[in-house]
Amino acid sequence: MGFKDFIQEYFTFNKNERNGILVLCAMIAFLILYLNLQQFFVSPPEFGSEEVQSKIDQFLGDANTKKKTENEKAYEPHRTYSNEDTGRKKTGILAPEYFPFNPNTATADEWAKLGLKKWQVKAVAKYRHKAGDFKTAEDFKRLRAINDDQFSSLEAYIQLPSVHEKDDSKAKEEQKDKTKLPLFELNQSTAADLRKIRGIGPVLSGRIVEYRKLLGGFIVAEQVMEVYGIEDSLFNAIDKQLFVDKSIIYKININKAPAHKFSKHPYIENN
Repeated sequence: MGFKDFIQEYFTFNKNERNGILVLCAMIAFLILYLNLQQFFVSPPEFGSEEVQSKIDQFLGDANTKKKTENEKAYEPHRTYSNEDTGRKKTGILAPEYFPFNPNTATADEWAKLGLKKWQVKAVAKYRHKAGDFKTAEDFKRLRAINDDQFSSLEAYIQLPSVHEKDDSKAKEEQKDKTKLPLFELNQSTAADLRKIRGIGPVLSGRIVEYRKLLGGFIVAEQVMEVYGIEDSLFNAIDKQLFVDKSIIYKININKAPAHKFSKHPYIENN
């Protein structure tokens, strides 16, 4: 079948078919014309009118208020609250409980009650380990872990003993120790007496007595450290038990004494 026959077969219409095509074309033309001309005859809805805008604003305002209320109900600090959706009980952040405290002796539980977090408590312990005890409230303020607001809240409750109180306490403690230990007068005690001192055996006690004879007596207790075998650490341990009576020392008249009196004295060199 040739091209001409193909055209005649598919594009040749009878009278009824031609009328139908004309009607369809007319309807299509009418719709196209209507869609293009309706904007000149039909007014669009006024979405920007004051009434509509007012309703929109009211809706948005109600939504924001509801959201804010829900956020406020979601968490209430400083108290215990319940979650209505789950029925579980939750605990909020507890308010600090202030009371007098010594930052040098406060425990971890006491710091927690005062409002400090665990990392802040560790920072306090680290400071005391490196720098020693806090002597004044200003020392406590120097901690970087404690902010100004926290220090202002805690300052009135910080209790630190004054320097004088510490000195008095130390003196009382030393006096108390002295009363517990037996005392020995260096210029009259025998070797047997000195052996009663902890750390002084038969050898050292004998050396102390011999050295005392060479000196003619001790003027101060510190002269015991000149005895061979008496280390600084040992003297510091026994110092509280020693005292000297200067009235019983042997004195040499340097204007009348013969030379041999000076020959064996520890403080005089023989040339």
